[in-house]
Amino acid sequence: MKKRGMHMSKEQFKSILLVFLLSLSVYQVGQLWFEDLSGHNFFYHVIVQRLEGYKKNQPTERHSLNKPHKVVVYFGDSEKEFVVLSNTRGEAAEFQKIAQDVLKVTMQRGEYTGSFSLNPEKGDGMASLWKFPGVILDYRFSFPFTSLPWELGIKSLSYGKEIGSFDQIWLLVNQKTQGAEYQAFFINQQEQMAHQVVWKVEQPKEPLMELMKQLESKQFWTYSSSKKDGLSKFEKNVFLPVNTQESYVNQVVFLENPILEDGEINEELLEEMLNPFFENYTLKWMIKKENNRYVYGDDGIIIKYFPEGIIEYSNQTIQGKKGEMSLEEGYQVAKTFLNRDQQLTRQEYDLVSYEKTADGYYFYFDYSFYDFPYIISENIKEELGINYPIEIWVQNYQVKVYRRWIMEQKHLSIYFKEMQDTYTAAYDRLARRLTTAQKQAPIQDLFLGYYQENIGENPQLSWIFSIDDQWYYERVK
Repeated sequence: MKKRGMHMSKEQFKSILLVFLLSLSVYQVGQLWFEDLSGHNFFYHVIVQRLEGYKKNQPTERHSLNKPHKVVVYFGDSEKEFVVLSNTRGEAAEFQKIAQDVLKVTMQRGEYTGSFSLNPEKGDGMASLWKFPGVILDYRFSFPFTSLPWELGIKSLSYGKEIGSFDQIWLLVNQKTQGAEYQAFFINQQEQMAHQVVWKVEQPKEPLMELMKQLESKQFWTYSSSKKDGLSKFEKNVFLPVNTQESYVNQVVFLENPILEDGEINEELLEEMLNPFFENYTLKWMIKKENNRYVYGDDGIIIKYFPEGIIEYSNQTIQGKKGEMSLEEGYQVAKTFLNRDQQLTRQEYDLVSYEKTADGYYFYFDYSFYDFPYIISENIKEELGINYPIEIWVQNYQVKVYRRWIMEQKHLSIYFKEMQDTYTAAYDRLARRLTTAQKQAPIQDLFLGYYQENIGENPQLSWIFSIDDQWYYERVK
């Protein structure tokens, strides 16, 4: 009897346990169906674990957010005055590396001496920038000073909040009888403010000055400064080329879609370009639609190719919390992703703007050719549905959307000619089309770039003026 009783209680226990497990399963299924997926349920924990995994797996290599658009050497009283270094020949990168090494120590050991106005109506603050030779790092956008210590691999600095944001760094060297004084100016041109950090050293090592001495004997385009020369026509300090005559430039750039052969899409080349975006490209599917539109995908990634030459990548799997990344982290994700685009690795491109949203960061890039930026017209932007040739949206440590207008340069030298034109002559031509009010307005910006008006045309080297918040393009003669 005892044995039978014991056997019955085991069966009862199993039955009770089975009922309990079934009830728990029903409850969990109900939770998964009826709870908000952002709540603390099973799926939520899986998403959080994936997000943490993405954060841990970010590359250790630091992609430089503060790569300058121009590296300018200021010789002071020399006849050359200013020289803009070439990115394509590697000179700019060499100077930037040495300048940043000096800048890093100056920021760590130097003293923040305060700020001053560059507005001529509030004093002669600009004169502080002309006293000593040095290097100028010039950017096409303004970004926060707090990002700079991270970029340089140093601890955050107590005076960082005082500086705010900047779009130029001037690193000047005052060589004294005993030692030297490094002066770093962080400049916000829109606010016309400069912040100064000074580092005094008794026995300086002078790789920066040595490079400048070597450079002074070489042949370069030389530039002047609109503010140093007192040119009131310019709203901000603009570096102006002064010896363009007898210089040879490519006045036209020839571009082509690299996956087209005799006007037809080479599907094999298209797939080679898109395969690196998939974790396992052998599992992807493809749908060909009308008018040479292609769609590739797997269980999480969709990539569309449009006949105008636009590729559009979208990640369908990103979920969970939003807006947790820092600017620096977002940029690392963007640059690492761009390295997958093998055709892009053969092309010059630069970060020109970024935008922070509740969902992450948008990063915008322009192409450049022979050190000159490539600018597309509003007509092209509207026709392609993009504002920049490269646009990338980073969310939760992943790329959510990536768009690029794919193109490749054909190296033809038939328009490699001596440049006879000057910015003053270009402005005189432009002035014929301006109203009296526009002629009286200051020039907000001026630079040389390759401008393309319509799809199917080739971009042409042009003087690009910003006047009264409008852009004007005057082709180089």
